[in-house]
Amino acid sequence: MNDALLEKQTVRAYGATAVLLLLMFLASLPMDEAARKTFLKEGGVIETVSALLYLVCAAQMLLWAQRVRAWPYVVLMILFAMREADFDKRFTEVGVLKGKFQFSPLVPMHQKLIGGAVIALALYVAYTIVRRDGWRFVRALRARSVEAWGWAIAIGLVFVSKSLDGLGRKLADVGITINPVVDLHAGALEEILELGIGVFIFLACRLMFKRSGPSASSLGATGGAA
Repeated sequence: MNDALLEKQTVRAYGATAVLLLLMFLASLPMDEAARKTFLKEGGVIETVSALLYLVCAAQMLLWAQRVRAWPYVVLMILFAMREADFDKRFTEVGVLKGKFQFSPLVPMHQKLIGGAVIALALYVAYTIVRRDGWRFVRALRARSVEAWGWAIAIGLVFVSKSLDGLGRKLADVGITINPVVDLHAGALEEILELGIGVFIFLACRLMFKRSGPSASSLGATGGAA
């Protein structure tokens, strides 16, 4: 299959994913509490699928010949999966990602050390990716690389979903009160968009692998995995 056809199929898959996410959100609007607990709450179907999808992406990235170059992306996907599975707060009194984690008396020293090491790893991975592939990613976007735009959409969804997380609480901190129903739907949209992150990354990586095969020189060879 030639590259042009692969790209066209991937663009269509991007569009189908966007439509599916929209339909999922619309389907969530009339859900009762029991259905929300099953599908949308922590440990629910969508969160579990999201975590598994990140692990699938990590495994997919390991198929590249130069696994050493792929390592920051693999680690990033594993960290995303752990975050989606709530590992950041499952084993500690205070969430690892909360600003007060390192200073709270409720957190034992060994947890602070482990949490600090995980945060340091995440920052190092992000630094490595930006330093090594940042400009390549920008050039790929300008060249309209389908892989790069898949990653760009995923990055955009990260920021949007993060802004929706605890929206009511965040706005209350600045003196803005929103309808509880709006806050409820914002939480549902957050979970659905987080599922989309993994889907777009998977599609972008799938295109690159099919385009270049398992002997590709690097994960970012065509700009798609920058």
